[in-house]
Amino acid sequence: MTATLWLWACTAPVPCMPGYGRHANGDCVALAGDGPDSAGPRSDSGQRPDTSNPVDSGSAGTPRTPMPDWVLGDVLVETSNTDLEDEHFFEGVDALALDDARAILTGQGGWAVVDMELGEVLRVRAGERGYDLAYDPSLQRVWIGTRYSTVYCLDVSDPDDIVQGSCGIAGPPGGAYEDLAADEGYALLASHGQGARLYDQVGEYLLTLDDGDASGVGLVGDRAVVASGEALVLWDLSDRGSPVELDRADLPGTGGDVAFDGARVLVGLGAEGVAVFDLAGDALTDRGHYAVQGSTNAVALDGDYAYSASWTGYEVAWVGEGGPLVLGHEDAEQLAFGIAASGGNVATADWFHARTFRHEPGVAGPEIDAPPYVYFTEADASEALTLANGGAMDLSVSLTTGSGYALAPDSLTLAPGETGVVVVTADGQPAEDTIVLSTNDPDEPELEVLATWGQTLLGAEAADFELSGFRWPDKSTDAYRLSDYAGQVVFLSFWAEY
Repeated sequence: MTATLWLWACTAPVPCMPGYGRHANGDCVALAGDGPDSAGPRSDSGQRPDTSNPVDSGSAGTPRTPMPDWVLGDVLVETSNTDLEDEHFFEGVDALALDDARAILTGQGGWAVVDMELGEVLRVRAGERGYDLAYDPSLQRVWIGTRYSTVYCLDVSDPDDIVQGSCGIAGPPGGAYEDLAADEGYALLASHGQGARLYDQVGEYLLTLDDGDASGVGLVGDRAVVASGEALVLWDLSDRGSPVELDRADLPGTGGDVAFDGARVLVGLGAEGVAVFDLAGDALTDRGHYAVQGSTNAVALDGDYAYSASWTGYEVAWVGEGGPLVLGHEDAEQLAFGIAASGGNVATADWFHARTFRHEPGVAGPEIDAPPYVYFTEADASEALTLANGGAMDLSVSLTTGSGYALAPDSLTLAPGETGVVVVTADGQPAEDTIVLSTNDPDEPELEVLATWGQTLLGAEAADFELSGFRWPDKSTDAYRLSDYAGQVVFLSFWAEY
């Protein structure tokens, strides 16, 4: 007997209903005015928020620099890209600016010093794994967190002779910690399930600000901010023995990494982007939030500019008057984990790459966001190619492809933050082909999207295969064959544990 099996790991999802096509993230989105929701993509289709009328902080907000008259150009210009894999096997996951010229990266290989102006990796020191960084300028000390074990420190008082200090923090008793902040001889540690824990300069535990689920912290003088769930909390630490909660603001998502300069706060929100707050006296003022390409891992502040690393790339946003406004982005070499910025110089921890950029103030442009492919699973089908403008100026796009596919429309203009859908229709089942996009994006004047097919179409018989030991942990040597599950739904899940 021949059985038809649905192997979800190897075939595409169930087809979208008539009038809809498949977005790159797997959602079904309306095509060309058809379907009951023809006004546009669904709310979860990746459409960027409208930042043309952001929240106004009013008289209570921090004074902000007027928005420049933007000049068309490339917002982030790469100045170096150093491969750290072969020589150092260094996996960068966080970055921290010491000054306008120097930055420190940390990761699986230990830590590295980068010259952001010259674009050179000055030093790599193999050692204990690093996960997060915090700088205390009063002590000229960098704290390096390992997430699960001791937080150790570096003495950076001599830029030519950075050494590991004798100080350390044992870390919270159990569980993982997510973020570090330091200033004026104190360190603040965000811990899952154990709140924000304050330590002195020799690593002695002092107190806990919140015994909840802290995931991001910032510390400047006697002010601390803590991202706890979907709230941002402002604390007064002028009396270190008796902290006072000053204000609490809602976040439009679960808070993560925090950047805090004493007057402004950035909070990474994962897939929800980045939230921006002003600090005026004892109050937090919500400035709104902006979207990113992927899911925010890290944020950084440099004056009126905000920076984010979001797995697939790096974003620059204006957070002065009239902001927040995304100005543009740069794609990741591998994985955008960490970012640091000072004086217009930017350093990134890009997995096995250390990359530096120069950001010229006052420059902006359109930024095209496009998936790498359009995926077909049935002949004579239509699928959605969803394009978005992640920049601050209008984006113009024209599209061409081979004779086996039709495009409607074959050109479009997108305002900042706008998303558009091009319907790609296959004539029968043609060979895979390239869709060429010509744009006015300064750093991506042309890019390609592949129109391609699955090896197995929906409803077709899947070839039999065998896997062993795919349960984790698997203490047996059992083999699992697809045909053993004839007539059943089979789901394969792949993951990695770090």
